[in-house]
Amino acid sequence: MNEAEEFRDILEKEIEAEKIRNHEKLNVVFHGKEPDADEITFLVEVVSGWDLPIGDLATSDPYVISSFLGVDIHKTAVIEKTLDPIWTVRTGSLFLFKVKAEALFLSEGLLFTVKDYDAFGSDERLGIFYVAPKVVYESKGERLEFKLLPTPGAKVKEVPGYIAIRIRRATDDDIKFMDEHVHKKVRGTPTLSIMSKATDQLGGGGALKSYFSRQARHIKDGDIDIKQYRVRPGPDPKREEETTWMTKDQIDEETKKESFHWLDVGSGRLGRLHVEILGCDGLPNLDSGGRNKTDTFVALVYEDSVVKTDVVDDCLNPRWLPWSKRATIFHIHHSSSQLFLGVFDYDQSVHPGDDHDLIGRVAVDLTNIRKDTMYVLKYDLFTTAKISDRKRLGSITIRLRMEVEDDRAVLLSNLEPPPEFYVNVKTRKDFRVVKYTCTGKYDTSKYDIKFINSYIEEILSVQHISFYLTDAF
Repeated sequence: MNEAEEFRDILEKEIEAEKIRNHEKLNVVFHGKEPDADEITFLVEVVSGWDLPIGDLATSDPYVISSFLGVDIHKTAVIEKTLDPIWTVRTGSLFLFKVKAEALFLSEGLLFTVKDYDAFGSDERLGIFYVAPKVVYESKGERLEFKLLPTPGAKVKEVPGYIAIRIRRATDDDIKFMDEHVHKKVRGTPTLSIMSKATDQLGGGGALKSYFSRQARHIKDGDIDIKQYRVRPGPDPKREEETTWMTKDQIDEETKKESFHWLDVGSGRLGRLHVEILGCDGLPNLDSGGRNKTDTFVALVYEDSVVKTDVVDDCLNPRWLPWSKRATIFHIHHSSSQLFLGVFDYDQSVHPGDDHDLIGRVAVDLTNIRKDTMYVLKYDLFTTAKISDRKRLGSITIRLRMEVEDDRAVLLSNLEPPPEFYVNVKTRKDFRVVKYTCTGKYDTSKYDIKFINSYIEEILSVQHISFYLTDAF
């Protein structure tokens, strides 16, 4: 046997061994079943980045290249002079990725390379990250955040920066949209008017989420056109088909029904305060771009307890249905304690500097509430109670009822002021939620002309009232 034949035999054995290893790997991944032989089309969105490495003197001009098996499959547009870029449809955030399941799982996955554009030299690689095959295969459009890694051969062991992406299997509508709009390029980048603005801050929803998840539809009942809304955060588990899509009147009617589940909290023994968050109206839109809207949740703070409702995505008039997390029983320690409600725009980012944005708050005085009486109350929302020129930021509707164990004990509790309570929270975000709910967003101890004017108006109002009190006595 000559050397050529010997080399051929070795090569054939290696190829056969590689096939066996690949077969065993796929057998483990798919639990003995054959992988789908057809191509799978994924919709991928490069959403945003933050705290990226500095490529120039003080900033960067970042863009992202996506590649598979060493072949570049997509490149976003360059976002100039920023370390916190946001990509939109206009700047190449979306692309389709077609691959067979077998080829995907025999690879290292998708490779994303972040580069700094240089008009006068070669572009610098700022960092990379891999999306594992299993993550690509199983993702359903949720936000995925990746820490940048040094590029191969780099002298540094760690680089700063994060990139957020979304991946899910493309529907026929997605493919049609990409063919009709994204492939019509202007200066190399896709365009679509309703999605041309920034759709994602550090933790917002993203174009993939806001555009492709329908929140309303029209159906025909004879000659009548009926508009239905997707029930959020989800349908009744026992009536999914009936409660996935409902009209506005049906949602309002369901909202009035008694809550299915109650959270029992607090250490007081005077009685119980039953609180249900029914809905909000006229909230401002704190998410930017396209069809993105505020992702609303409500925080409740009462004495030694903090509770949060479910998040209702992309809605300025959210309703919490009876099967959602909306109902709480607070055990009363002091009859004069106030109930604080804070309405927030949920921020999904794990970035430590990001907070849930306060929309508005209200303090509910419970001293005039009669026991065993059901109240449905509507309050205007403001960011603070201490600034005179504050603006109304929507409203919140709640339902509450108070149960009292001992009327005499309640009366005696009023002989002294409510005690101070301390509540432990897990994260800085949670701390901010509690703080903003109880005191508002503004620190009135800081120097600001708004606060000074508010103090002046307060003094003038006291002076005005004191005149009538003096006259009366």
